Amino acid sequence: MKVLVHANGSPAITELAQKICSGTTKTGNSFCLQLPCDCDAAFLGADLDKKQDELLETARGLAGKRVAVFCVRSDGKEKLEKLLEEINSRGAHATDSLSIKLEKKLFSGRQNPSEEDLARAEAFAEKTLNRWQGRRVTQHSEKKRIQGYVKP
Repeated sequence: MKVLVHANGSPAITELAQKICSGTTKTGNSFCLQLPCDCDAAFLGADLDKKQDELLETARGLAGKRVAVFCVRSDGKEKLEKLLEEINSRGAHATDSLSIKLEKKLFSGRQNPSEEDLARAEAFAEKTLNRWQGRRVTQHSEKKRIQGYVKP
């Protein structure tokens, strides 16, 4: 499966996009960063504190394809829900989203994503792609391992 990873905006979005690419390669899929791209699905990055006109134009070109949105925000999730509705109205199937809240710094804008946020972005990409491809990933349990033992 070829996946488009598209993110424009702040350095925080770019950093999250790199982790999304890393999660994509862990599942054995390839990704592209440039438009136009012959892709099967897409991850779109947005900064919800700014306008999303370019993101919505990108979504228009992905009509009929699966789309997951990852974003950074400084306030509530209402903007994310509106964005998902808008993407769906343009023909793409936006079902998954990852929202990372970054606090504003006093003087220098917004803080960078933490290591935990970056790990969440990578896991989000892996989980979403595995689900889209119908793969079921489970952890091995101790109960499963000892199931064949005979009781004395």
